[in-house]
Amino acid sequence: MSQSYTDQQMASQNWGTAKNQAFELLTKTQSPEIQSFWSRGAYADCLSISREAWQEINQRKTELQQLYQLDKNTDVQTLRQESMQRREAYQQLEIQVRHYENLRKRLTDYDRQVEEQRKLIHEQLPLIHKSTQEVTEARNLLQIAQEEQLNFIRETSIPRLRTELSTEQPCPVCGSTHHPVLLKTDEEDHFSVDTYLRELENLKARFEARERNLATLETRLRQLENDRKGIEVKIQTLEAEKANAQTEEKPIIQVISKWKADLKIEKIGKSEEVRDWLQKETERFQHLEELLKIQEKSESLAQFGRHLKEGLSYFQKHQELTDALKKLYVKDIKFLAGDCDGLLQKLVHKSYSPEQYTQELEECQQSYIQAEIAFKSLKDKLLTELSTFGFSSVEEARAALLSPDNHRKLTQQKEQLVQRKTQLDTQLDTLTQEITLLQEQDEAAIEISTLLTEIETHSMVEREYLQKIGGWKQSLKDNEVSRTEHAKRLEEIAELEQRYKNGGY
Repeated sequence: MSQSYTDQQMASQNWGTAKNQAFELLTKTQSPEIQSFWSRGAYADCLSISREAWQEINQRKTELQQLYQLDKNTDVQTLRQESMQRREAYQQLEIQVRHYENLRKRLTDYDRQVEEQRKLIHEQLPLIHKSTQEVTEARNLLQIAQEEQLNFIRETSIPRLRTELSTEQPCPVCGSTHHPVLLKTDEEDHFSVDTYLRELENLKARFEARERNLATLETRLRQLENDRKGIEVKIQTLEAEKANAQTEEKPIIQVISKWKADLKIEKIGKSEEVRDWLQKETERFQHLEELLKIQEKSESLAQFGRHLKEGLSYFQKHQELTDALKKLYVKDIKFLAGDCDGLLQKLVHKSYSPEQYTQELEECQQSYIQAEIAFKSLKDKLLTELSTFGFSSVEEARAALLSPDNHRKLTQQKEQLVQRKTQLDTQLDTLTQEITLLQEQDEAAIEISTLLTEIETHSMVEREYLQKIGGWKQSLKDNEVSRTEHAKRLEEIAELEQRYKNGGY
C-alpha cells in the first residue's frame, strides 16, 4: 500500500511539473485583460480556501496512515498464544476440579456408608438386647428346672430307696441289714412313684430343650456382637479414609480458590480489553466518518479542478486567437472579447475584406459592450460561487458540483456507515450488559459444583468474542475498497496542491 502511494505521489509531482510549465507558457502569451483577471482576488480567495482545505485533508491523511499502521501492528499471534495459555490453564483447572468432585463423592459415599452401618447397629441393638434378655430368661428357667429337678430327686429318693430295700440286703445309705421300717408297696404308692418318674423325665426334657435354646441364643448373641465389632472397625476405617480425603482436599481447595481469583481478575481484564477495543473501534469509525467528509471535499475539489482545467483550455485557445489577431490588427486589441470568437477566426483566415471588417466593427463594438457586461456578471457570479465554496455547506457544494452517480454512491456509503455505527452501538450495549452481568457474577460466591459450568460458559464467551473480533476485522478488510477510493481522492487533492504550488498561486 505504501509503495503504491509513493508511486502515485511521484506521478502527481511529474504531472504538476508539466502543468506548471504549460501554465508559465500560457501566462507569457496571455493578454493584459486575462492577466488582470488572474491577478485579481477571485482566484486568490479560491486558492486560500483550497489551501485550508488541503491542510485539513493532509492532517486527516496523516491520521488515516496512522490508522493503517495501527491495523498492521495488530499482533494476532500474541492473542492466539494468550488464548492457548488460558485454554491450557482452564484444562488443568478442570482436571483439578474433577479430582475434587471425585473426592467429594468419595467423602459423600463414606458418610453414607457410615450412616448405614450406624443405622444397622441401631437396628441390631434391640435384637442384641432382646437376645440377651432371652438368654438371661433361659438361664433363669434352666436354673429353676435344675432346682425343681433337685427338689424332685430329694422328694422321691427316700420312697424310691424304701422300695428298693429288701431283707438281708444292706442299706445303700448306712449299710445296715436291719430295716425296722417296713415298706408297703401298694398300687397307690407305685402310681405315685411312676408319676414322679415321668415328671422327672419331663423335667429332663425341658432342661435339655432349655439348654439347646440357651446355646442357640448365645451363638446368635456372639454373632451379633461380632457383627457390631466389625461395623465399628469399618466405621473407624471409613473415618480414617475420610480424614485422608479431607487432607488431600485442602490443597485442591486452595488451588481452586486461587484459580477463582485469577478467573475473576482475568474476566475483569477481559472486560477492560473489550472496552478498550470498542473504544478504538469507535474512534476508528469516527475517523471513517471524517474520511467520508474528506471524500466529499475531495470530490468538490476534483470538480473544481476539472472546471479550472476547462477554463485554462478555453483561455489558452482564446490566447492563441488573440496572438494571431495581434499580428493582423494591432489597433483593435481592445475589441477582442469572447463573444467575437467566430469573427476573429474569420479574420484570422482572411475571409473578410477591410470594408466588411469596417462594417462589422461597429457591431463588434456593441457586442464588446454587451460581452463586457456579461463577463463582469459572470465574474461576480464566479466570485460568489467560490466564496460559498469554502465547505461551510458541504451538502450544497456536493449537490452543485458532484454528478448524480457520485452523489448516489456517497449517499449509499454514508448510509452503510450509519448502519455500521448503529450495529457497533448495539454490540457495545450488548457487551456492556454482558460485562455488567459477569461482574455481578464475579462479586457473588461461586459454588464448586457450578465452577465447571462457569469455565465452559467463559470459554464459550471467549470464542464468541474471538468470532466477533474476526467478523469485525473482516468487515474492516471489506472496507479496504472504500479506503482505496479515499486514497485516490487524496492523490487527486495532492495533484491539485502540486498544481497550485507549481503555478505560483
